[in-house]
Amino acid sequence: MAQAQKPSTKDSIRSFIFWFATFYLIFYFFTAWFGPDKKAETEVTPVMVTIQDKTIKLGNLAEFTIQNRTDQALAFTSPCEGGESASQIGIYGIIAGNRTDNLLPLENCSTADIPSFEIPPGAKYGLSFRSLSNEIFKDEGNYILELELQGEEAQTVASPTFEYSEPGIFRKLYRALIAKPLFNTLVFFIKILPSHSLGWAIILLTILVRIILFVPNQNAMKSQREMQKMQPKIQEIRAKHKDNPQLMAMKTMEIYKTHNIHPLGSMMPMLVQFPVLIGMYLIIQQGVSPHQNHLLYSFNQSIDLSLVENLFLWFDVSRPDPLYILPVLVAGIQFLTMKLAFAKSDKKKKEAASDKPAKKKSDEPNMADMAEQMQKTMLYVMPVMIGVFTIMFPAGVGLYWFVSTLIGTAQQKLVNWTLDRPQVTRVEK
Repeated sequence: MAQAQKPSTKDSIRSFIFWFATFYLIFYFFTAWFGPDKKAETEVTPVMVTIQDKTIKLGNLAEFTIQNRTDQALAFTSPCEGGESASQIGIYGIIAGNRTDNLLPLENCSTADIPSFEIPPGAKYGLSFRSLSNEIFKDEGNYILELELQGEEAQTVASPTFEYSEPGIFRKLYRALIAKPLFNTLVFFIKILPSHSLGWAIILLTILVRIILFVPNQNAMKSQREMQKMQPKIQEIRAKHKDNPQLMAMKTMEIYKTHNIHPLGSMMPMLVQFPVLIGMYLIIQQGVSPHQNHLLYSFNQSIDLSLVENLFLWFDVSRPDPLYILPVLVAGIQFLTMKLAFAKSDKKKKEAASDKPAKKKSDEPNMADMAEQMQKTMLYVMPVMIGVFTIMFPAGVGLYWFVSTLIGTAQQKLVNWTLDRPQVTRVEK
């Protein structure tokens, strides 16, 4: 039997680039479709107000950045405090080139709705109206933000014009089928937790998802192990019928059918979990806060989303891990899981090779050798890719993947023990 060649460094790099690009493009196009649009352009001035997204779907949050490019600190006093020194702020609709009245409810607001702040020289400040967003931006149309900053000289600055638009059919389907169920389950766990911790809610949600997917995952893992056990027979068929591809395929499918193996079965749990992972990314990116009240089911209406605690362990769930500890943990547990899935197969191949006399190495690589090379390459490529994505994404996504993979490792261990334990056969006397 031909011995599989170890993948070269060049092949490993090529495989890494291919899989990394594949996963990145999937995330890019999905988030480009459902996520934020491009940033609005603005004229460079000493004090600039920019908005993260030029066009925003109703129900999503408008996020502004105020940049102080001067050598003086700029102060903003919340109009909710009252008094003559209060700064002026307004959100205005633009209809036929004319500005509407101020849409901010300033009479009954609190500093939690519109806080006071100070921007040091050269610094930036992020501004949004999470608790008022659904009240302000309830209609389609163009808007503009204007605010007056207090300093040695009062300055009035304005954002570029931005647009709120109605979600399309695909976004509505995404919200109904994925975003709302995920978001409400997450909020339910936040509501029952005494600390209202988003981190612990993500862990509970992950456990629930793994329980729901337990049977499909179990079947997929068993199917993968059975395919590994059948590799020697499949290699024999490919060697015997290498000149007849149709017969080779037919005989291979007969083996799959006889042993109840589904070649693509191991991919199904990943395909099911992928929309959940993207949904978690978009929910955490938007933030679990009052502007998401429009996604709440009736049984969750009583919760105040402004009480959600984003800090968990050493990181903020809504931002990437600043210490890069979580990406290393995620990559490590992913490697362990894949190593565990392939360990028994490698052991059996080594035992089989030691029992058989050495044969002349074939110069022609077969499909089994190529599959084995791909498997060994992915053992190292996949953990690195997942680790890189964890660096780029909010830490809550990495937390979800870490807990999910940790549970998957335990389940893989259970599958290995079930399939590889000695079988006791009763002998009738």
